[in-house]
Amino acid sequence: MDALADRLMRGPRGRRFLMALLTSADDRAREAVVFATSDFSDHTASFGWAVEGPADGEPPHVTAPQAADALAGVAPTAPESEGLLHAFRETVNDAMYWQPPGNEEVLASRPGLDKVLARMASVVAKSPAAAWLDAPLSGGDQHRVRWPETEIRHGEPGTWDTSVPAAEVLGQWGLAVREEESTARRERPADPHANWSGTWWSVPPLPLVSTTRNLGERGPVGLHLVEDSFGEEQATTVPVTVPPRARVLEIACAEDWAELCRRHSIDVTASRRHDWFNCTGRHGDWVIPDWGRVAAEYDGVHLTAAAYLEASRVPITVGDGLASVIAGWNPDATVWLRDVTHPEDQEVEWVWPDGGEWRRA
Repeated sequence: MDALADRLMRGPRGRRFLMALLTSADDRAREAVVFATSDFSDHTASFGWAVEGPADGEPPHVTAPQAADALAGVAPTAPESEGLLHAFRETVNDAMYWQPPGNEEVLASRPGLDKVLARMASVVAKSPAAAWLDAPLSGGDQHRVRWPETEIRHGEPGTWDTSVPAAEVLGQWGLAVREEESTARRERPADPHANWSGTWWSVPPLPLVSTTRNLGERGPVGLHLVEDSFGEEQATTVPVTVPPRARVLEIACAEDWAELCRRHSIDVTASRRHDWFNCTGRHGDWVIPDWGRVAAEYDGVHLTAAAYLEASRVPITVGDGLASVIAGWNPDATVWLRDVTHPEDQEVEWVWPDGGEWRRA
C-alpha cells in the first residue's frame, strides 16, 4: 500500500474521511451509513428505503456489516478538489475532543470496513487533487484567514499585525498552562470517569499567527478546514511573506509529534485527564509540547493534512507511561512561534452563499 494510503487508514479521522468520499458518490451507501450510525444493532436491514421504506414508517435498522456491503458496492473514483474538500470538511467539523468519537468515526473504525476503505485510500493517494495532503510547508504560498463575524461576536476586531510579540504570548501561555495544571491537581477528581470538562487543546496559543497553503481559485486551506467551525459566511484572507530560511518543524506523522513531546513537554494530566479519556478511552498520564521551548529551535510548526487525518483524536504514545493528543490544530496549518512572517497588501473578501462553496465577494 502507498505510504499516504497507509496513513489514511491508521486513524479514525482518516477512515472517516475515506468513508465520506465513498458516500458522497452514492445515495444508497450514504443512507446505509446514516442508518447504521444511528442504531448500531444486529437487526436485519431492509434495503430499498430510498424508494419506499418500511411499511410502519420506522427507519430501517442497518448493521455495520450491511453498511460495509453498501460501501463495497461503490466504485472508488479519484476525487476532484471540490469533492475532496467537502469530505474533509465533514470530517473536520466533527472534531470534538471533549466527548467520545462520533458514530461515523466508530463505524469507519470497524475492521469490517478495512478492505473497502483501503481501496478508496489507494485511489486517493494517486489523485492529483490530494497531492497537498502530505506535502511539507509551501513557504512561498501561505495565507492567513480572518473571520469578521466571529470577531464582532466576541468584540475583538481583528488585525493582520500582531500587537503582542510572540515571545510574550508564549511566556504568558506557559505560565497559564502550569498554573491551570497545579490548580487541577488540587481541585479536580483523579477519576477520569468523573463528569468534568476543561481545557482540551494542545495547539500553540491562538494569538500566534497561523497560515495555510493556497488551493488556487478555491482559496487557502484554512478557509475550508476549521475544527468545530461557527458556520461563518464571511471571511478575509491575505497572503503572508515567509522568510526563505525560516526554521519550520514538520509534523508529518504521529511519531513526529511523539518525538517533539519527548524533547519538550509539559505535564497536563490533571487538566486534560477527563476530556482526553472521553476522547480516546485512555487512562494515564498526558503531556503536550512546551511551545515556549520549541520556539527556541523553530520559527514555526507545520501539521500536514495527512498527519492530521492519521493522528488527531488518537492517543500518541510518547514513552514512560506518557501519551499526548493532537487537538485543536487545523489541517495543513503552520503556527508561527516567532515574529518572522509579514502580511502583504492583497486582502481578498470571501462569502459563503446558501448551499454553495466559498467564493470571492
